Amino acid sequence: MLYHEFLTYGSKPNLVVSKQYRQIPEAIPYINPIIYDGDPFDLEGAIKFAKSKCDDVKVTNLHGMGFNFQHRHPSYQYDQWERAGYLDKWDTLPLILPRQIKGSLQIPDVPFIIFGDHSQSSPFFHKEDLATALQENFPSWLMVRLSSVRASHPLDLLALMDKADLIISVDSMQLHMGKATTTPLIALVSDQPTRWQGSAYSKRFALHCRYGDFPRRKDEIVRVAKNCISGKPQLVATPMDTMKGGYNPSIIQFGDKPISVHRYHPKRAWPTRLAINDGQTSDILFPAELDGISLEDARLFIHQGKLMISYVLAKSRPVSNQFHCVIGYGMLVQREGKWHVEKHIQPKFRNNDWSGMVKNLCPFEHDGKIHFIWGNSLNEQVVIEVDGDKVTQEYRSPEPKWAYGEIRGGAIVRHGDKLLRLFHSRTGAVGYGAHGTFQYHVGASLMEATPPFKTVAVSKWPILSGDERYVPGCHSWKPNVVFVAGAVNESFRPLQISIGRNDSSSEIVKLQESDLNL
Repeated sequence: MLYHEFLTYGSKPNLVVSKQYRQIPEAIPYINPIIYDGDPFDLEGAIKFAKSKCDDVKVTNLHGMGFNFQHRHPSYQYDQWERAGYLDKWDTLPLILPRQIKGSLQIPDVPFIIFGDHSQSSPFFHKEDLATALQENFPSWLMVRLSSVRASHPLDLLALMDKADLIISVDSMQLHMGKATTTPLIALVSDQPTRWQGSAYSKRFALHCRYGDFPRRKDEIVRVAKNCISGKPQLVATPMDTMKGGYNPSIIQFGDKPISVHRYHPKRAWPTRLAINDGQTSDILFPAELDGISLEDARLFIHQGKLMISYVLAKSRPVSNQFHCVIGYGMLVQREGKWHVEKHIQPKFRNNDWSGMVKNLCPFEHDGKIHFIWGNSLNEQVVIEVDGDKVTQEYRSPEPKWAYGEIRGGAIVRHGDKLLRLFHSRTGAVGYGAHGTFQYHVGASLMEATPPFKTVAVSKWPILSGDERYVPGCHSWKPNVVFVAGAVNESFRPLQISIGRNDSSSEIVKLQESDLNL
């Protein structure tokens, strides 16, 4: 932020800093440091001192004796940037720090990995476990533990970071400094005493992992580290054109162009509507019988050359505040420039009658008939064939398994002589809030293209996993959610999937064959 101010106004911005921390700002050429001689926790005194020196004071501190700070966003960093008036520029401004301040550290002449293993304020208690895993998986790389490095000046560490093949750091100074390099960076982030105290997700991170999630994500950390060192590019996601805050999109090729649908919140309340984009974005009009019901998580498919849509209908029971859901589907038709669902059809199968929660069905066409992967039952995969609301066939095959939770929902496309299913799952403890650690994953499976549509292969590990990237001002935001509901692999090569992130945004991700991890 200060570098941006320097470039914008052509003069050094003032920074009031405690004398205990003067070493870094005094070494930065675009800052004018003003040193406060008091206790670093005496925020009230520091503010009075700052106002005696400057006319316009912005207080970004979020700790200090006698202050009770409101947590407006998921991380203290977002709150700091909002206080400075820069929240809209979070994760877009470069961190510019000078090199070689006091002296020079000896740079290893062999390939090496930096492990920022120590934090006084946010200790990471699994550091020895991680160090062992790194040594076992990267025997040809020297591991430099920063707790054993002595530098004349903190910024001298940047020369070491610039030459490393990978930086893995706990939540401390070296993690923040790593953003000033181009070296791949894996962030281990505090979640104590609350997740708010941890550093925010950044697109600079190859991985952002909470301390408490480390035991179940250790293998993922090693896998991402290997990808970083081998130079494997990260998947590129392109934002989709949606209503504000639109998420959980489905995309399909219909005729010679892509069409997508997504859900969004027209008001600051839980119910959602469905919108379509055929070059421009507009609401889908549904039969009057569905007025007042939340319309969610649509999936597009083709049946006998017609554009079809399946969707979730959701209600909340006022007394118990429990949600009940059913699945419906219908034909999408365009009349007078508006898209309509011609007729709402609700398959009569099991508890698809408002008695429970039915969602995450996956529609596809076979032999001119509509089928749904209904889900799993008693270790079996269940696929139904429907004619209107009647179930005409039911197919069962062994339930596909993988190590990242129950396989759910998704989208199906042809893949050679098989069907390729992109799906989601989730791991972690229950909940999304301050202590919840659900993490969603996207995987792929191959199915036989004829009944009973047996699954013959499943991704060895996730294609991508949820993270904590944040959309300020989106009241429906949840961390670590990634949801796939659409795929195209015909003229739109390579394979493209549509994903929703954190109930707040929609993206297209391009995949190569190797990305499927089959």
